[in-house]
Amino acid sequence: MIKFFRKIRQKLLSENRFSKYVLYAIGEIALVMIGILLALQVNNANELSKQKSLVATYKNNLIIELKADLNGIHKKDSMITNDFKTRTNYILYYKKTTIDIDTLIQKMDSVKRFGLSEFQSSTYTLDDIISTGKLSLFSQKEIEAILKLKATQDFFAKEQIADGEYFKSTNLEFERTIDLASLLGPQYMGQSIEDQKLEDWRYNVKSEQYRLFSNRTLAIIRNYNFQRVFNYGLRKEIENLITILEKEQE
Repeated sequence: MIKFFRKIRQKLLSENRFSKYVLYAIGEIALVMIGILLALQVNNANELSKQKSLVATYKNNLIIELKADLNGIHKKDSMITNDFKTRTNYILYYKKTTIDIDTLIQKMDSVKRFGLSEFQSSTYTLDDIISTGKLSLFSQKEIEAILKLKATQDFFAKEQIADGEYFKSTNLEFERTIDLASLLGPQYMGQSIEDQKLEDWRYNVKSEQYRLFSNRTLAIIRNYNFQRVFNYGLRKEIENLITILEKEQE
């Protein structure tokens, strides 16, 4: 093709047909420009197709992960509700003016374990979209919903750390005052119930250990209240983002 055009140019020049040569040259330049524009258009179309495919993959993965988070939040809420009732029941009984010490110890045994583990989000795609700069591929409405969810997650992560530190301090204060083996019960220590009662702080409701144990239990209840509020807000943002993503796919 290049040789063909070169022969035409040489022929026009050899025949001293300069005006026609100029017109030919302009036409050749225009033809080249059209070719370049067509190539760019094809390349842009290919890039646009790749972007659409990438966004579709992101959306599908994100919806799956968000729904997994909703399921995890629902299970966590159920566990919080049950454990919250047990711990509140202990505190209310402990604050009574008349207490049966064996009943109080039974209620204490039901709340000895630590609180629930921290919530772990499954939205790895969300972090990938933001960290790789792919957020600009989404619509403005999707971007706003994604950033709002991310801000909610980040806020909770910081508050959860602060709340966890508060619980650790109350738990450490409690553990420093007791022999942890006493919480195992007489059957594990090779003692009779009578012998244990003589040295076990749990049989003295006025003991400092009871106050500190109750403080630890209240710290967990406080954490549950925070998680309930957070889970409500997080669930709302997740459901909003899912609705927007699914609507944009239609």
